[in-house]
Amino acid sequence: MSNQEKRVIANYSLKYLPKKGVVGIGSGSTVNIFLEEIYNKDVDLSELVFVPGSLQTLNKMISFDLNYSVVIPPEGISIVFDGADYWTSKGDLIKGGGGALYREKLLFYNSQQIVVMAGKSKQVPVIGGPDLYVPIEVPFFSLYPLMRFLKESFNAEPVIRTDNRGNPFKTDNNNLIVDTYFKEPIKDPFSLNEILKRRPEVICTGIFSGFKNMLLVTTNHDNSVIERSFT
Repeated sequence: MSNQEKRVIANYSLKYLPKKGVVGIGSGSTVNIFLEEIYNKDVDLSELVFVPGSLQTLNKMISFDLNYSVVIPPEGISIVFDGADYWTSKGDLIKGGGGALYREKLLFYNSQQIVVMAGKSKQVPVIGGPDLYVPIEVPFFSLYPLMRFLKESFNAEPVIRTDNRGNPFKTDNNNLIVDTYFKEPIKDPFSLNEILKRRPEVICTGIFSGFKNMLLVTTNHDNSVIERSFT
């Protein structure tokens, strides 16, 4: 997805930014552009509090002098804006390519409304298969038991994510990520996520499925913006 397409989607999504309340902001390149659009918007932002989905997003908020909270407040979140690595026509998402899946999922669970900004190129027929990995956040202590479970139970190929120096990638929560390749498409992403999150080794999976009140802002073949609602 080009930066121009991301900016078109981000700019369009500004129509859902409330005048006051608590707003969750996920993480990633589209979210960064969305924050830039907010900063450049000639409106009063004094009654908005933004909750970041990653330390990268927090730093961006600080640089733009936005009101922010590093915890989800007691009243919860009015609306969350985030991107996606992949999405399907059923509203299933894969997130976590940037490593912020746990905090992003917390924002989704605690928000009244969800706006996902992702272009047409991010759409896939189904989640999973040998070419599309599913990120799973895991503490180092339970890394190898989880990898063994994934291999034995699903015949999956778990790969420890590394950074650009070849060291294990660390999340903002100081955990690791196992990028897991399921050899067959995942027929029921919601059920798979439920199975995985019951494992004590799993902090969070990158499967975002079953969320209600979700609006997908995407593009058509001619790069015009369209909306898809999932309720």
